[in-house]
Amino acid sequence: MRQATPAEPAASYTRRSLDYTLETFEAATPTRFEEMCRELLERDGFIDAARVGGAGDLGADVVAVDGLGRRVVLQCKRHATPLGSEAVQRFNGTARPIHGAAVPVVVALNGFTEPAAAFATR
Repeated sequence: MRQATPAEPAASYTRRSLDYTLETFEAATPTRFEEMCRELLERDGFIDAARVGGAGDLGADVVAVDGLGRRVVLQCKRHATPLGSEAVQRFNGTARPIHGAAVPVVVALNGFTEPAAAFATR
């Protein structure tokens, strides 16, 4: 028998405008880019959103908890070219066992290569 998917919780926040544009993200320093990703999670109702990136972060730049109580771990990349499969695989190897992610997410400002997208889909 198939279990029902839990219903998404009703929004318990007021969405505030951050007025970010692609140009704003492109112009940001690496630290500011991570902070902007954190702010978007917070705006959208994630709990305890915190920027944790820095030297030795093993891929975790932002952590938060979603409305279902799951730990979300973001890796934030703003490379000039699409992100390759190796970077996605490396994050996959640390997100769950090292950072305890229930939902690992890679944010890549310039997208992903086809092999990276195929790996993530698997």
